[in-house]
Amino acid sequence: MTSSEELNRLISAALDGQLTEAEQSELRAALRESSSARERYLEYAHLDSLLQWEQGDLPGLAEPPMQKMDESPIRLSSQRQVRRLRWMLAAALAICCLLSGLLFTRIGQPAAVAKNIDPLSESGPVAIISQVEDVVWCSTDLLESVPRKVGSPLSTGWVKIESGKVQIDFYSGATLLLEGPIELGINARNRAHLKEGKLTFFSGDQPEGFYLSSEHAQLYGEGASGGVVVNDRQLETHALAGTLKLFGSRMPLDVPEPVLLEAGNAFVLRKGIRNVEPVEFLSTSFARAEDLELREQPGTSRPFHFADQPMLGYGFQDGQHGLPAEAELLDHHERLVLRGNTWKMFEVDMEVTEDLVIEFEFRSDQEGQIHGFGFDTDDTYNDRSSIMQIHGYEMLPTIGQQYNTYAGEGWQRFRIPVGRYFSGKQKYLYFVADDDVTARATSEFRHVRFFRSQPRR
Repeated sequence: MTSSEELNRLISAALDGQLTEAEQSELRAALRESSSARERYLEYAHLDSLLQWEQGDLPGLAEPPMQKMDESPIRLSSQRQVRRLRWMLAAALAICCLLSGLLFTRIGQPAAVAKNIDPLSESGPVAIISQVEDVVWCSTDLLESVPRKVGSPLSTGWVKIESGKVQIDFYSGATLLLEGPIELGINARNRAHLKEGKLTFFSGDQPEGFYLSSEHAQLYGEGASGGVVVNDRQLETHALAGTLKLFGSRMPLDVPEPVLLEAGNAFVLRKGIRNVEPVEFLSTSFARAEDLELREQPGTSRPFHFADQPMLGYGFQDGQHGLPAEAELLDHHERLVLRGNTWKMFEVDMEVTEDLVIEFEFRSDQEGQIHGFGFDTDDTYNDRSSIMQIHGYEMLPTIGQQYNTYAGEGWQRFRIPVGRYFSGKQKYLYFVADDDVTARATSEFRHVRFFRSQPRR
């Protein structure tokens, strides 16, 4: 259990960008286990943002500039990520509470849009391009640095399209469907800034949720989805599922914040107006959750049988530090059981195409650091980004959390579009029960198969 004093120190270091990897893990564990710790981070980070804003200590903007984005709130709440301010500001709490009546409510520390300066976000990719449809790209620094195709990883920066549609999957588990023309700033694993255009966002099931800011206001959703249209005159939002929360932008609203928008309702917030107006709910104008489903192409299913090839230890990770690395095949060799600190691989020699999907059932009765699977072109582990994590309390910067959704008990089916993350010839498929702390992790996989997904209609 992290003490109150230690929690304050960790929060302070997090906001100063001085956490070690071990301290990040400790802080995330505290936030995951304690609602009071999460609330403390939320309160303190908000105060930090207000003080920095009041003192004019905000960073500059990235190119191309967005209007007044130094005033946009973009720190996220999160169970697995972290939440707010330094302990030394606790003494200023009363003063800052008075300031909050004068300043708009802001979630998190203001930062330059599309600049990766969040002390808890990684410098590498935070999202990927997962689907494109008749897209005409515009030039931005980010898009010039990556292939403009499915599977391209995206770091912080600007995405701009003239026409067509693009789906972006964030490593937090959120999905955004963009419709051109649109200009979007990617800020971190679970937040973005919509300068102008139309999109549908699905926040995913991760407790950190998703934040979408604009010049007019900021939206937050956890287990929710919404359709959003932004231009220089207004923000229009339609709650498609769950509950969305609206926070004021440059000025406080005339109603208590956050404003809650339940599914089946819509509102518009006009520039210079401090109240939201109800508008007609238009669900058919935006993408549906069904549009994200992976539909199988008939005749493409290919079962994977563990016993068809030898089971090998994967690199130095298997049994690292001399810890147990147990593995066995049960149920006529169709169920793989891993225990301890175990990484096992099987030779597959397969071509991974954009439309390839893996399906399997998974369960675990003892959570470790990382549970999942991945592909590799050789038997040497040297790339954390090759892991698809589906369970586990450790969140490394290079491992996306978009599929870390295991409910914690019983068998759960996963369908993962691996063709969006891997490409070309892959020699090995590996499975993981990583726990180099206690070596008590268990991972079980069964009913593994591959198929090709149908193009989106």
